[in-house]
Amino acid sequence: MKKTAAILVALCLVITSFSSCTLFDKGTGKNLFYPVYSDTSSFDPQIASDEASRIIAENCFEGLVKYDRDGVIVPGAAKSWEISSDGLVYTFHIDPQAKWHIGEKAFEVLKKYSSGEFNSSVLAEDFVFGMRRYFDPETNAGADSRLYLVENASEVATGSKTPSELGVTAVDTLTLQIKLESPCDTFLSALTTGATMPCREEFFLATKGRYGLSTEYIICNGAFYLSDHSDGTYIQMSKNNDYKNADSVMPANVYLYVNSSEESRINKLETGVYDACPLNVEGKMQIKEKKISYISYLNSIWAFCFNCSGEVFSSSEMRGAVCRSIDVAKLDIPDYAVGYADGFVPDVCMVGDKTYRSLAGTASGLKFEPEMSREMFEQGLKKLGRTSVEITLLCPTDLDDGMRKLVQDWQKNLGMSITIKIEPLSVEEINARIANDDFDVAFTCTNTDFESAADYLASFTQSGNYRIFNYTSLNFDDAVKEASYAYNASDMAQKCKIAEENILQNGVAYPVFDEEAYLALAENVSGIYLTRAGTVPVFAGGKRVD
Repeated sequence: MKKTAAILVALCLVITSFSSCTLFDKGTGKNLFYPVYSDTSSFDPQIASDEASRIIAENCFEGLVKYDRDGVIVPGAAKSWEISSDGLVYTFHIDPQAKWHIGEKAFEVLKKYSSGEFNSSVLAEDFVFGMRRYFDPETNAGADSRLYLVENASEVATGSKTPSELGVTAVDTLTLQIKLESPCDTFLSALTTGATMPCREEFFLATKGRYGLSTEYIICNGAFYLSDHSDGTYIQMSKNNDYKNADSVMPANVYLYVNSSEESRINKLETGVYDACPLNVEGKMQIKEKKISYISYLNSIWAFCFNCSGEVFSSSEMRGAVCRSIDVAKLDIPDYAVGYADGFVPDVCMVGDKTYRSLAGTASGLKFEPEMSREMFEQGLKKLGRTSVEITLLCPTDLDDGMRKLVQDWQKNLGMSITIKIEPLSVEEINARIANDDFDVAFTCTNTDFESAADYLASFTQSGNYRIFNYTSLNFDDAVKEASYAYNASDMAQKCKIAEENILQNGVAYPVFDEEAYLALAENVSGIYLTRAGTVPVFAGGKRVD
């Protein structure tokens, strides 16, 4: 009898154990693994620029508002807000449950600076100090055009006014007020970026210039905190139990492993070492494991890009002539493209919480007009004082045949006064040539990590950081600026379209194909999604059912 009872107890234990591990496995409390191409030099969200630092800013910090998985702006550290009737004053009410997580090493850093008790609540002053830091010229942060709507932002950024004069004030400990230079109903979207994350001044000063340089010199208020970092190997983000919505955070830890090898990344995804991995179309085509799932994002455009500072294509007539000789029907849609492009701004870009393309529609550019192309070519030769020109077209090796058919049309339409050489290269080689200004015209992929259509276009202005065309146009720059200061989403979309069509109608770029990027999820993994134009993963809802 005792033996029978013991067996029954043992069986119950086995069944209970099996049930809790398998039948009732909710996939939570697991470690998730994700590759990044390189390590980060700083954990500071105000200056986040590389892939790893943007992931940290998104997952370890929480701004006033944030995007949910459907691209809708929802409360973050602010539980509610009001906008004045004239659209110039935003008043945010900080959630009293929003807390800072301060680890043991960070606490030791703080104790050396201040003997007072640390208030772990996220305060309005934390957002004031964070935004003042962002615009302070000494911080050397990148420019987000939408944030220059904040009162005195431009003057603070150029040093003509002090950070204390920025239009951001703490009304009381949990009430923040932001004043704008002009009304803009898409301004909330600008507050989702790392630039506007909170920063506790007391802790910042305690680090004595080392803020964000290691896990001991950073404190977090998001779903995760930075718990470990091995230089060049991995970054560990752990569940933040001090987070106001900690019950909704599924993973125990997320490991960002540094791995720049595409072959290795794909292998580790297929074998279950990585739970998720970003992929381009070429990478997706290499996947053999059928149980991997994908989320797609249309964030890339294949286009002919002209070097506007080059000897030949500094002439708008020459650019226009070649663009009017492009018959895209001669180019079959390659395996890595999903269709012909509707413009130069990728479909993933937003205006507020709506897609730019849904508001702006198809952009109008130069069309295939052989007769006019010859006329413009002759005008271009005359303007350059030349009787003939020679250009080189860089293109991906797999499109070599299609490009040769296209170039035959160029030669036929433009005549014998132009010599065109095709140079097939890898995409990496093409990008390197563009970066060194060693090209005439290149068929290449332009992609974005900007959520905002206005910010994407601003990256091509004279002060932008993506000067692949070397295009200089005050009309274009002014159009982008006007878009950034537009009052509402419809107005912003139309002004962005004016800037986009300036690029297209001046023959700076000739978009041809759309391309998707993907977030690949290993078997039984779900809940992870991407923000920042399909480039930054959010892990709080990620789970794996083993």
